[in-house]
Amino acid sequence: MNRDKDENLLKEMGHKLSQLRQNLKETRSQMADRLGIWRSTYIRNENGETPISYKTMISLVNRFGVSLDWMVLNKGPMYFKEKEVKNEQPPNPLDSLNPDFKELIEHMERIPMLKHEMLLSFCKFKEDRKDLVETAMKKA
Repeated sequence: MNRDKDENLLKEMGHKLSQLRQNLKETRSQMADRLGIWRSTYIRNENGETPISYKTMISLVNRFGVSLDWMVLNKGPMYFKEKEVKNEQPPNPLDSLNPDFKELIEHMERIPMLKHEMLLSFCKFKEDRKDLVETAMKKA
């Protein structure tokens, strides 16, 4: 059973190598040259017949920015840079708010009862002062 898993992993990694090569619009010979390996070795790697060497894996990372998570574990994007971009935190919209509003929202996120009370107060305010709300919203 382990032999089957190993063979499947070799085939999957070979397929990934082929995907990368096609994405780069390279021939097998060009990829072998860029990786510094024999063409026959590259072809056996891409066909899933032999394991990709550690040296070749490092070349894939350094020369092409390939994510080893993608290559070995089938997780995440093909290129490491895409992974870095996806991991960046988007700007927090609360940062641009008045500090009092920011504090209120942060408390509401942590205290469900406060959130509920604030929403009830807001709905009551809109109902009681409908004309004021409608006029203000038209100006916005």
